[in-house]
Amino acid sequence: MDGHLFDVSHSIFRGNPGPEVDAEWERVSRLGPMVMRGDEVMKLGKDPNNVVKAPSEWGYGDNAYIWQFEMQHNIHCLDFIRRYAYFDHYYRPQYAHFNDTPKLDRIHLSHCLYYILQDMRCQPSLNPIVFHWMDGWRTPHADFNLHRQCVDHEKILKWQGDNTVDYMGRSIDKPSDTIIMHGPPGMEQLLED
Repeated sequence: MDGHLFDVSHSIFRGNPGPEVDAEWERVSRLGPMVMRGDEVMKLGKDPNNVVKAPSEWGYGDNAYIWQFEMQHNIHCLDFIRRYAYFDHYYRPQYAHFNDTPKLDRIHLSHCLYYILQDMRCQPSLNPIVFHWMDGWRTPHADFNLHRQCVDHEKILKWQGDNTVDYMGRSIDKPSDTIIMHGPPGMEQLLED
């Protein structure tokens, strides 16, 4: 892993906001839905009766349920946090201050921070980070360049792209006989704001 403090690899993900950087973040955080069968839903410990079915017009039959990769949600959240880190670029001049942004955006940000924290605590990396001396530094400098066996995210993105349902322009109508999950108190008012 490239853990340099300074951007020696010139990664686009470390670049300042702009069309190319935004496009790359969009590409790697795509959340497109995929389809699984009811028995796969049950293996997740979920009740298929509580999971959104793929509409019949999608052509997957009556035993098809939509899902997305958690990893992609996490990257989406990281991008959402990144956009708040560059508040001036993404939110000004429309919003002068953080508290002026839509309440739902602030709740989304809080969700993302907490979700990523939980994910990191659930699957923590216990890889040792050693220290070394560096020119110009008075204290030991952490060497974040780790030798790790990483999953090939590009291969996952390719698989996801090949298996994502293209539902752009199509809606998913809520069936009249579906089970409705209840949100937290006050959610209705929040969605009206």
